[in-house]
Amino acid sequence: MEKKEIEQIRFCSFCPNICRIAYPEVGIPQIETLTLSTISYFCYLVMNRYIEYTKDVLFAFQNLKSVISCKHACPYGFDIPRLIEEWALELKRPKV
Repeated sequence: MEKKEIEQIRFCSFCPNICRIAYPEVGIPQIETLTLSTISYFCYLVMNRYIEYTKDVLFAFQNLKSVISCKHACPYGFDIPRLIEEWALELKRPKV
């Protein structure tokens, strides 16, 4: 993952959830642990080795479908769900 993309994930993790305006459109409950900024924060913590990549963190990464609606509402134009999905796939690939 490029440095620019990592910075976008970091930025999202500390964003005040401006994208949440998109949630009512698709009927997603307002649960803090399912917000894109929280999932981005998990990603940021794992990337920087502050926390381990556990089953609980993996569960958060697998629930990105619930926040894809936020993509079009991001005032910065970031596609964080795509970045996190790509990064999570990298974690699953065997190291050569």
